[in-house]
Amino acid sequence: MFKESWVIYEVLSGSHAYGLSTLESDEDYRGILIPPIEFFLSPFKHIEQYESRNPDRCIFEIRKFIKLAADNNPNVLEILFVDEKFIKTMTKEGKKIRDIRDMFLSAKCKFSYSGYAVSQLKRIKRHRKWLLNPIEIKPQRIDFGLPEKKFLNREQLGYWESLEEDGYIFPNKLIDLFNKEREYSGAVREYKEYQDWKKNRNPKRAELERKYGFDTKHGRHLVRLMIQGREILLTGKLTVDVGGSVEIKKVSNGEWGYDYLVKWAEDFDSELEEIYQSKKYAVPSKSNRKKIEGIIEDMLEERFRQSIKEE
Repeated sequence: MFKESWVIYEVLSGSHAYGLSTLESDEDYRGILIPPIEFFLSPFKHIEQYESRNPDRCIFEIRKFIKLAADNNPNVLEILFVDEKFIKTMTKEGKKIRDIRDMFLSAKCKFSYSGYAVSQLKRIKRHRKWLLNPIEIKPQRIDFGLPEKKFLNREQLGYWESLEEDGYIFPNKLIDLFNKEREYSGAVREYKEYQDWKKNRNPKRAELERKYGFDTKHGRHLVRLMIQGREILLTGKLTVDVGGSVEIKKVSNGEWGYDYLVKWAEDFDSELEEIYQSKKYAVPSKSNRKKIEGIIEDMLEERFRQSIKEE
């Protein structure tokens, strides 16, 4: 289904592009593809992205890529802003998209970059909680004062919850039972997540958590995203190579403790919010989708017209 000739742009991304790679770093490739015209016209042919392993590749279909870039998705935007030395493939269409890369940058980065960073912080907090308080014993219904047999299945519980949201008033004993069922379900879910995490942990990442109290790789991604988000807001630029960042070096070296990292992230997020609310940003509030759309439509029309001639 996928053909290499569809790829119009591909780069080496991840830690190599960030300037944070080591001898042990994997190579991750990301890019853009344009499938044949029938994929745009047929109801039965569709491709959103192509993925493969060894090396890791993720090539986005052009429409999906453009939409994600216009939404200021960090993992997609960086593809357009990596240093030229990391470009593996770039056709004339790929160059045209790279040439208009600044048009994608907007104040939406406040939400996308800080959102991704906060998700990293939540992961760090959860893993630290599990490190300090391992969940080795599976929760039992009796621990929550519940009868051995569940009186409502998931669908029925969801129905009763919807009634509760609509303002239906239940007896206090029934409400207490609902709450206990929720707590028990949440505890079982977390137990399963903990067991999966423990079973599938990367040994090197586990060693970082043991040594520093949190995964410093998650920590440096958090800091990178925050710094890049602020750079876009204040300068309208995006620097992918953050290898020279003092903050990232300190996180990587374990110089920042867990509490310091959390405080730094919360303060930085507040700073981004202040910049956004005061509208002191150097980018449009949102990307000009109409203009981008016109450029991409013209590019695709030219490509398909040419391909038809060649046939």
